[in-house]
Amino acid sequence: MLPNYADPRTPPTLFTVATIDQIPVRASWRQLTDANPQARGFALGDEEEISWKSTDGKTVGGILIKPVGYHPGTRYPLIVAIHGGPASADVLGFNGGYGAQTYAGAGYAVLMPNYRGSTNYGEQHKTDIVGNYFQKGYEDIMTGVDHLISQGIVDSTKMGVLGWSAGGHWSNWILTHTNRFKAISTGAGTSNWISMYAESDVQRNRQFYLGNRLPYDDFDAYWNQSPLKYIKNASNTGLYPEFMKAENDMLAAEGYIRTGNIAAAAAKVDLSRVGNGSLPALTGAVTSATEAVPGCTS
Repeated sequence: MLPNYADPRTPPTLFTVATIDQIPVRASWRQLTDANPQARGFALGDEEEISWKSTDGKTVGGILIKPVGYHPGTRYPLIVAIHGGPASADVLGFNGGYGAQTYAGAGYAVLMPNYRGSTNYGEQHKTDIVGNYFQKGYEDIMTGVDHLISQGIVDSTKMGVLGWSAGGHWSNWILTHTNRFKAISTGAGTSNWISMYAESDVQRNRQFYLGNRLPYDDFDAYWNQSPLKYIKNASNTGLYPEFMKAENDMLAAEGYIRTGNIAAAAAKVDLSRVGNGSLPALTGAVTSATEAVPGCTS
């Protein structure tokens, strides 16, 4: 047997064990690889599994990484790192959440919520979003944020969101449904389910989540669950340049065009630190919408 093991302080490492019944006995494991010995010298934020109550009373779980050097009673800026899938889950592993330990080292707390739609919490938790894709997951994420604020861990005035794929879907939904976050990094997320369905290579998957009807049989179901429908609500003072970046250039352009007409002028984003899939510092200034969104004209 070859266990591939990782934990919050151990990068993925191969071990061998003689028989399957010895897997629970760590003393019987023999390490085969040590690909990242330098990681033992890294300053890492403490990582733990947490849970909270969502709006409907459902218990939701996730992973919290505390900033390196965390001091109880001090409030820290927060990054919400939303996993893709959505049929996936964040677990206690090494440097998950899109390289979350990098942010912990820079003084951020990182929440990785296993919102409705995630695996590992039962079939109902995974399928609760069918037919109403965003609402329960959005409530799960926001109540997780509120939980950390109530615990005295997070400074509610310094919060950001990032996500890729399904994490990008929810990042776009968050951008068009609340102004609580200073910056949002979205990658490969949908802005318009109708156009995404037309160009998707997983059309049956889209159909399942959006109510199990074809778009041309129920355009309203697809449009009502599209972040682009609510673009006029996007009033965040922080705007990440990849707003509504989707799975190809056509969908990305769709988001960029609309973004030029919203309040990007006041965005407090340090663009010198922006990278693909990473969140910028929550400081600095953007002077125009066209500066905030490359290739966009207002």
